[in-house]
Formats: sequence, structure tokens, C-alpha cells
Amino acid sequence: MVSLEHSVLPGHRLFAQYAHAPNALGYCGPPGSERLQALACGQATDVDVLSLARQFSGAWPYQQVIAELAGIADPLDERVVRAYWTADDLIDRIDR
Repeated sequence: MVSLEHSVLPGHRLFAQYAHAPNALGYCGPPGSERLQALACGQATDVDVLSLARQFSGAWPYQQVIAELAGIADPLDERVVRAYWTADDLIDRIDR
């Protein structure tokens, strides 16, 4: 049997983990924080993270830019998500 953690792309789950709290508080993103929270907590696999992420007017465009500048095809790649939410070393490597 495949565990839940392995059936969800790492970047999608990471996005849910970072985005569900500000979304639940009404700071960003579309309605539906309960779906993000369920995914973040490992209780859901059927959440369309891409569709939800595209509705975040702040996070999504920045993740697209980070991905493009880093040469990563997917804005929901785990490295891109982590870079946006935590400003890690990927951000440091991008020529601003």
C-alpha cells in the first residue's frame, strides 16, 4: 500500500503547509483553507493544489518568477515553494 505522503508531490504538500494558515486567516488565496490544511496534515490527496495556488495573488506570481529565474519548470517544485516562503539559498543564487 502506498502511503499518503508519497502520493502527493512534495512541493504541493509544502505549499499547503505554508499557505493554509494565512489563507485561513483571510490574508491571501481563495476560500478553501480547510482543503489546504487537510493536505498539509496528510489527510487528503485529492486537493487540486495547482488550481488553488494559482489563486494566490501574491505567492503564485512570485513562485513563477523564482522558478523562471532559477531555471525550474514548475512553480510548485519543492525548491521554489521553500524559496518563496522561507527565502532560502535558492533565492540567494538568483541574480536580482
